[in-house]
Amino acid sequence: MHILFARTAIAAAAAAAGLAVPVAAAAQPVPWVSHTMREAQPTMLANRSSLRDRRDSREGKVTAEQFAAEDGAAVLGHGAITVRSVADSTPEARDRLVYEAAMIDRLVMAGYDTMAPTNEADQLAEIRVISDIAEPAEVERNPVSGSTAVTVSNRGTAMGMALNVDMTKPRAALLSTRMELRIRDRESGRVLWEARAQTWSRDDPENRDEGAIANRLAAALMEGFPRPAA
Repeated sequence: MHILFARTAIAAAAAAAGLAVPVAAAAQPVPWVSHTMREAQPTMLANRSSLRDRRDSREGKVTAEQFAAEDGAAVLGHGAITVRSVADSTPEARDRLVYEAAMIDRLVMAGYDTMAPTNEADQLAEIRVISDIAEPAEVERNPVSGSTAVTVSNRGTAMGMALNVDMTKPRAALLSTRMELRIRDRESGRVLWEARAQTWSRDDPENRDEGAIANRLAAALMEGFPRPAA
């Protein structure tokens, strides 16, 4: 401020004396302040997805319904019986035998003789097993995803990067397995007991155990035998 006043006074005195004063001496421009633009190093944020429970609510669940003839209780649970799979069961022959074996075990526990020849049996137990895809398998996906952002200001530029790392494997198909049972009087063909049971499991070696599934379904079919479960 003092310098400015001094320069102004000198210029005024020179003008009064008739002297030429250089223009540059009268006022000096204020220089611009220069900001150096810098690029910040990118920040990487990795988010490893937690191994959260991704199970479907149906996995491992068993539902069942049973129906009995009005006079069925008197003739059910004793005598000789034969077990056979109906022709339209979907599992392969080896797996059908697994379901038949599970059903035979339950019938023996109920009081039946399962060793008699078919033509000597009093009753016939027909089972049907249907496997179907309840939910298709998940498709392969890129395990790494994310986004980037760049900001610019008079203080420079900054860049940020966020990455999401998902280490979970795609889920296998969810299969439904339904098992049906009809116990008939062999001579008349009349249905004495009918039941249906269903369960769901993933189509992978860790969860798909045909023997365990067969045992769970056979137990559900015979729940409350010889009267339907409440």
